[in-house]
Amino acid sequence: MHKSNKSIAGYHLLMILSSVDGEFAPEEGMLVQQYLADEFPFKMNLDNELETIALLQPEEWKDHFEFHGRCFLEDS
Repeated sequence: MHKSNKSIAGYHLLMILSSVDGEFAPEEGMLVQQYLADEFPFKMNLDNELETIALLQPEEWKDHFEFHGRCFLEDS
C-alpha cells in the first residue's frame, strides 16, 4: 500500500469503524463522505478508495486500519 494523505486515510479509518457490525452499510458511507466534504476544502474522488475498502476481508481490516492510522498521524 502506498501512503495516504490525511483525508484519504481518515476516510479509510471511518469506513472501517463503521463496519464493526460486520458490514459496510451504504448510508454510513454516505455520512462519512458528507463529513469529508464538509471538513476538507478540496474535492476528492473516493470511488477507488471505496472499492479498496469493499474488497478487504474482515481479517485484513486490522492491518489496513493500522496502516491508515499511521498515514493519518504522519500527515497531521
